[in-house]
Amino acid sequence: HPITVRCAAISALAAFGDAEASDDVRDLVGAAEPEIRLTAIDALGACGRREVDLQSLEPHLYPRSESDPLVRQRARDSYLAITNRLPTRNRVQVSDSFDKSNDDVSQRLRVELLRNVKNDSSTFEQLSKQDRTDVFTRLADAHLKLTDYAAAAVNYDQAASLVEDPRSQAAQTLSIQAVRAKLLGREDAAGIGRLKELADADPANGEVDDAAALCTVVLDELQSRLDGADDAVSFAGTFSLIDLAKSLPSKLGARLGEKLSDLAHRATAKRSELVDQLLSSDGENGDFETRLIGFGKDIVVPRIYSRLVSLTPTTAPAEPQEDRLINLARKLLPDWDGYEPGGPESQRAKALQGLAELVPLAAPSGLSSKTDSDEN
Repeated sequence: HPITVRCAAISALAAFGDAEASDDVRDLVGAAEPEIRLTAIDALGACGRREVDLQSLEPHLYPRSESDPLVRQRARDSYLAITNRLPTRNRVQVSDSFDKSNDDVSQRLRVELLRNVKNDSSTFEQLSKQDRTDVFTRLADAHLKLTDYAAAAVNYDQAASLVEDPRSQAAQTLSIQAVRAKLLGREDAAGIGRLKELADADPANGEVDDAAALCTVVLDELQSRLDGADDAVSFAGTFSLIDLAKSLPSKLGARLGEKLSDLAHRATAKRSELVDQLLSSDGENGDFETRLIGFGKDIVVPRIYSRLVSLTPTTAPAEPQEDRLINLARKLLPDWDGYEPGGPESQRAKALQGLAELVPLAAPSGLSSKTDSDEN
């Protein structure tokens, strides 16, 4: 029979939403012709009622096993439609089957399945508080794995709000997970603000008795940022969080301040090392100037100055690196005229003195008491 006739027959099978019709439709979901597959998938979405129907659709949700994007989208729609007809607990269990590591397609479907459960007010509100908490926690976990940190934080907070005792370990753990998600999403002010609330003695705010847990969430995030810092933006994010964390109450322990100071010093040292590496570049990597300019004049010019004053004055043509350093300093400090390498020593000395005056940190040792770690 022509494909159009077969498609019409498949659609007719599902026209009345008869669950038994799905038995005849399922075998056609894997047909070779995309038109047949698409029609069968739509039909199954109309009449499917059982998990076996879902199983037949699952291979068509992924690019690795279904090449046609339209078929994949309709398989997704049918999968959601069938799942919505299942009892709520079954729907949650189905969502768990898509909790797959490093698989965004599965996690996005997991979010949709759980969001449908949450938005079905007629059944969701009939669940126990614990079951509703579990749905929000699962949603938060899925968003976290998709790096949608803002949504993860919202769902962790909603889960925590359903816990009867805000001072219970369960509520505290969920609240701390919400803070962690905020910090991962670079909502640093909101995250630190929430940490202060959790450290407050007012039980209405959900006091967290475990100060170590509060410290750990911010220190772990700072260590992660420091480990991954490799440009001006990532270092700025690290130093900014350190500064915000210094405002946390002293009741969290004196060692917090010590650890923050240690992290600041290590971040400063790592940034200095990176800047020195970039300044030593042979210039073949075209983005080295852009990366250095991103750190700003206060960080970079002192090191340019140190390198320039260490060069032995000569009337010979400039080395390529000297030219690069002078040009970079002029880009960072447009008011500095620079000097002509190989020219009179008096001109060079005057230019370097002017460089030191424009950025005090560029002054020779002894002319400034400010250290590199003071920059933050």
